[in-house]
This record gives sequence, C-alpha cells and structure tokens, in this order.
Amino acid sequence: MNEQSIYDAALARWGHDRQMLKTIDACGQLAGALSRFLTHEQNVGQVCAAAVEVDIMIEQLRAGGMGAIMEDEKIRKLHRLARRLLPQDPPQTTDAAFAPDNLINEALDAGEQALALYNRGRSTAADKRLAARFIRKVVGHFWHAAQHCISEAQREATLSREVSA
Repeated sequence: MNEQSIYDAALARWGHDRQMLKTIDACGQLAGALSRFLTHEQNVGQVCAAAVEVDIMIEQLRAGGMGAIMEDEKIRKLHRLARRLLPQDPPQTTDAAFAPDNLINEALDAGEQALALYNRGRSTAADKRLAARFIRKVVGHFWHAAQHCISEAQREATLSREVSA
C-alpha cells in the first residue's frame, strides 16, 4: 500500500478544502475522545482510533504541500521545548535548509520536474499524478518561503522600533 497514492487520490477526489474541513472534524473528534477518556466514558482504543484519523489527515496536509512548513515548525517547537527542559544543552538550529532562497530554488526545481512530466509526449495518468505531487511541493515551498520573508520583515520592523525608541 502506497500512502502517497492514497493521499493523492483523496485530494483528487474530494479537493483540498474538503480535506481541510475533514481535518477539523477529526481534530474535534479526538478532543471529544480525550475528554470522554478522562471521564472514563471511552477506552484507550477509541482514543487511538480518533488519533489515527487525525494522523492520517495531518499526513494529507503534508502531502498537499504543507510538509516543509510543518517540518520547520516541528523543529522550531522541539528546540523551544528542549530549551525549556534541557537548559544546559541548547539544541543547534539548522535553519539554512529553510532559508527562503533555498526553498525558492527547491520549488523551481520541483516546478521544472512537474512541467517535464506534464509535457511528456505520452503523459500517463501516473505522470500527471506525479506532476501534481511536484506542483503541491512547489506551492508548499513558495508558501514556506513567503512565511519566512514575512517573519524576517516583522523581526526587522521590531528591531528598528527598538533602536528608535
């Protein structure tokens, strides 16, 4: 079973917006299951079933182009947690891979791959699905780069306000 093919098929069949709504629903069901577990109205198996549904939906978000952003956030949050829990051993950051210029270059490369797959003389359905995967990667990388640019602009604005104050 190829998970990526399943995620691609779900996005193709129901669309990105509907899958995001399903993610919201799955998160609500998990919150309810956890609440009922704490009040002894559900067992751990029911909580795990709800958690797996959320996990599948999150993997679809990753496959839909948000994977790089999610990975960056995960690293950032784990570093913050490590600083809180392990102050004697602060983690080393690896933000170079997520620099906007790197993300943009990766997006452009993925775009070229998508274009090549789509424009093949005998493009098959599998080629088109693979092209769609590369296009989602392009969108995700551009989205991620845009978020970094916004964050950098906000940091610079904050610093300039502090200097002028």
